[in-house]
Amino acid sequence: MLQKYRGSFMRSKSPLEEQAYSILTPYAFKKFQDEFAMATRYIVLQINVSQFVVQYFDTTRREKHEVFWNGTQATCSCKHFEFWGILCRHILNVFLHKDCFQIPDVYVLMRWHSDLSSQVTSNILLSLQQVKSNVSLTINDNSCAENIDYVHCPPNSKTKGHPLHKRMKRGKV
Repeated sequence: MLQKYRGSFMRSKSPLEEQAYSILTPYAFKKFQDEFAMATRYIVLQINVSQFVVQYFDTTRREKHEVFWNGTQATCSCKHFEFWGILCRHILNVFLHKDCFQIPDVYVLMRWHSDLSSQVTSNILLSLQQVKSNVSLTINDNSCAENIDYVHCPPNSKTKGHPLHKRMKRGKV
């Protein structure tokens, strides 16, 4: 029933996939699964302690990506995480290569969470109440009230060309 409701299911017994399944939305989990499935098609070559070269297993394709991972932060030359917010296959392959069995919290963005916990919701409400109290304090303070500039509507602008009401209509000749 849960698989039908969420619209996705786990393909492997990997701890990375289990964590992603429990945290991510169905859309984000599907994208994660696609990247995770492609991660097995790449070879990892370790250059030094924190630098890796990930290349496609077939030698006819010359795809190579550099991944830097120091144990807490990972970056890839493809910039997939920076653009989409989901880890790329290259970083996932390095995680598998270095036996990392948990996705660091830095790489699970709030926009992809399947459910917002009550703690996150209460933090948002608390911050909204603080902003509201700060605004009321500045309005009640007489010294600050004099410095408030009010925003007015912008003036009407004139459009280019002839105004529509002055344009002459063509008649029959």
